Amino acid sequence: MEADIDYLSKQSALLEQLGAQLALIASAIASFSAAVAGAGLVVAVWFGIAWVVSAGLVAWAARERGRSALLWLVLAVLLTPVLAGFLLLLFPPDGPGRRR
Repeated sequence: MEADIDYLSKQSALLEQLGAQLALIASAIASFSAAVAGAGLVVAVWFGIAWVVSAGLVAWAARERGRSALLWLVLAVLLTPVLAGFLLLLFPPDGPGRRR
């Protein structure tokens, strides 16, 4: 009977140690997840800034070619700046900025 009590107390101590180790692992995973999520947010913000700046460049190029800068800005933001830039190049220059 006494051996059973010793065995159960040892098992109980081992379970407590295991629980403490699992809590540490869970804490480490939570910290890592928070760091990764924060890095992802930084990348998303930089991507958004690059998108808007590129769309602004398309709008500036459209204005230089005699087109509506606002229309091309909206187009570049909704589609992609690269696709809008290629579409802009397909149209010939119009108006006072027209090159011959």
